[in-house]
Amino acid sequence: MKRLLEVALEPGFVDGTRRQVKQRWWKGNHVRFRDGRLRPIGGWQPYPLSRHSESLDSAVRGHHQWRNNSNVGLLAIGTAGTGGAYGKLFGSEIYSPASFTDTTASTTENSNQITVTDATDFEIGDSVSGSGIPLGTVVDSISSNTITLSNNCTATASPVTVTVTPNQAWQRLYDITPSGYQASGNSEYRPGYSYYFYGQGVWGYSYTGAGSVSFSRQAHWQFDNFGQNLIFVNSSDKTIGYWEGDPTTAAETITVANGYTEDAPSAVSVLVTQERHVLALGASGDSRSIKWSSQETIDVWTPTATNSAGDLPLQTEGYIVTGRRVPQGVLVWTDRDLHLLQYQGAPLVFGVSKLAENAGVYSPWAVHSSSEITVWLNRGGFWLYDGYAKPVQNCAIQDRVLRNVDWSQEGLIYCGSNSEFGEVIWWCPSSSGVDGRCEYYVIYNYRDGVWYDSFSNSGTARNAWMDKGVWAVPLAIDPSDNTIYQHEATDPTQTTVSEAETGSIDINAGQRYTRVSKIYTDTDQQSAGDVNYRFFTASSGDAAEAESSDYALEADGVIDVRLQGRQVRYKVRGALSTDWTVGNTRFEIHQGGTR
Repeated sequence: MKRLLEVALEPGFVDGTRRQVKQRWWKGNHVRFRDGRLRPIGGWQPYPLSRHSESLDSAVRGHHQWRNNSNVGLLAIGTAGTGGAYGKLFGSEIYSPASFTDTTASTTENSNQITVTDATDFEIGDSVSGSGIPLGTVVDSISSNTITLSNNCTATASPVTVTVTPNQAWQRLYDITPSGYQASGNSEYRPGYSYYFYGQGVWGYSYTGAGSVSFSRQAHWQFDNFGQNLIFVNSSDKTIGYWEGDPTTAAETITVANGYTEDAPSAVSVLVTQERHVLALGASGDSRSIKWSSQETIDVWTPTATNSAGDLPLQTEGYIVTGRRVPQGVLVWTDRDLHLLQYQGAPLVFGVSKLAENAGVYSPWAVHSSSEITVWLNRGGFWLYDGYAKPVQNCAIQDRVLRNVDWSQEGLIYCGSNSEFGEVIWWCPSSSGVDGRCEYYVIYNYRDGVWYDSFSNSGTARNAWMDKGVWAVPLAIDPSDNTIYQHEATDPTQTTVSEAETGSIDINAGQRYTRVSKIYTDTDQQSAGDVNYRFFTASSGDAAEAESSDYALEADGVIDVRLQGRQVRYKVRGALSTDWTVGNTRFEIHQGGTR
C-alpha cells in the first residue's frame, strides 16, 4: 500500500546533529528564507568604477553614505593601510552620466579606432553611434585620445559628430584623506594570556591559538553627518575630521590651524546626537571619557557659562568602542558593557547609565542599529536592544556561530543590513578561514524571526557591507583584492550555486523500513533543471548514509526515485542566476518490514 507523506519544514536553520534537527532545515549557503519559503540570495557583480577612479589601497575599515541638501548621493570609504602605509579616506559623488556628443571625432574606413580631442568622458562599454560607425558599436578600450571600438568604421571622415551613451553609471573614487592623517588599521597583536594597550592604559585578553594572528582590536573609521557634511575619525589617528562633500577637495581636521575656533579633542569614535552635539567618544586619550561640543557647533569644546559643551566619564572597566543613536538617546559600547547616554538639558546636558554587563563589542561594526532594530554580536552571542538590553533568545544556530567565528579576530566582524528583505548580516572571520578575511556569514531576518548562515566558510569574503541607500543595491567589499561588489544584482553568467540541506525526516515514524518511489515538490523554477535534489537515507541516526546522485527537477515537479530507509534527508541546489523557491515536499512511500 502506498500513500503520500507531506513534509513541511519551518524556515531557518537549526544547529545540532542530523537527528536533533528532525523535520527542519539544517545548513546551507547562499540561500535565504522569505515568507516561509527557501530561495537563493541575489548574486553580485563589480561596482562600476570609472577608469579615472582611485583604487582602494587596502582592506576597508568603515563606510558611510548619505545625500546632501541638493539630493546628491555621497559615499565615503576608509581603508586600513598596509605595508607600513597609512590607510586612506575615499569620497565619491553618486551620479548617473547622461548621453553626450563629441564633435571632434575622426574615423578611418575599415579601422576600429577613432580619435577625439578629449577622451575624458568616454568609458569602456559605452555605446557609440555616428556617421560611419555601425549600429551596436561599443568602446573596447581607450588610450590617450584614441578610442578602440568593437566594430570597424565604414567611412573615413573628419570631423564626425558621435553620440556616446553610457551603459552604466560609472562612479569615481577620490582620495580625500586629510593631509598628514595617520590611519593605521592593521596593527596586529600576538597575545599570550593578556596584553597591554599602552596608549590607553587598558589590559586586554584573547583566546588566540599558538602562532595565529590576533585581530582582536582593530583601528576603524567611524562616520556621521553634521547636517549635509561628513564628520569622521579613525581610531588609530584619533583626530576628528570634516568633509563638505566636494570629491575634488580633501577633507580636513578640525583644528585651529585649519581655521576652526578650537581643536577638536582626540577620539576613537564620533557621533552627532539628535540635539546636534558632536560626541567625541574615548576623548583626549582617556578611553572612558565622553566629550561633547556646544550645541550646533563642531569646534567649540571648552565648557563655559554661555555654551553647552561638556564631558563625563563612564564608570566601566572597559574602553569605549562605538556609539549609536536610538530613540532613548545614544548607546555607548565598551569592550565590556553597554551604556545609555541621555540628554538632560542645562546645566548637566547629558547623563549616563549602565544597561548591561558582558554586552560589549570589540568591533564598532559588529553593531547594526536602525529605526527597526538594534542588534549586535560578541563572543557571548547575539544581543538586542528594544528599550532594554538583553541576549537574543530565539537564535537556533547561536552555538554554531560561536564555534565557527575566530574570536581572536573579533575586531574584524562587520555587520550591515539588507533592508529590502528585513535582514541583518554579520560577516565574520572563520576559525578555518584565511587570517584577516571575513568568510563566514550569519543572517537574521528580523521581520520573520528567522536565522540562517553559511554553515562554515561561504567561499566568499566580504569585510565590509553597506545597505542600499544612495546606491540602488547593497555594496560589499572583497578584502582579497579590495573590489567593490553590488549585491542583489545577479550577473546572468554567474555560476555560484546556492544550497540547503535538511535534518533527518522520519518515514512512518522510523518504525519500519520504507521505500520512497516518487518525490512531489513544491518548487517554482524558471525552467526544468534549475533546481536539483540529492537524497540521503539511513536506518538510524548514527548509521552510515546512502547518498543518491543529483536529480534535476522536471517541469511537472515530480522526481522518480528508488530510496529505502527509516529516515531520509535531502539537499536542494540551484544556481544564483535563476530565481526559484522551495516549499513543502511530499514523498510517495511504500511500507516495508522492521529490518
